[in-house]
Amino acid sequence: MYDFIYVGAGIVNCLDACNEAFSGKSILILDKSDCIGGAWNSIAPFNSIQVENAVHYLLPNARAYRFIEFKLKIPLT
Repeated sequence: MYDFIYVGAGIVNCLDACNEAFSGKSILILDKSDCIGGAWNSIAPFNSIQVENAVHYLLPNARAYRFIEFKLKIPLT
């Protein structure tokens, strides 16, 4: 039995899961990959250098903005 079950180990889910765990909640994160980060994992297009590929996933994302500002106490401008 878990308080929260997250499907996907992307950055927003991981941040929210950490917040809930710090609050004493039990969590479970499920992901098809063997590493966390979801779409934020770097990629090597055309076998070139590793690049970050997903900054745009937070733009626009009101839920992510609220989490960053109110839960993590990081002001956004």
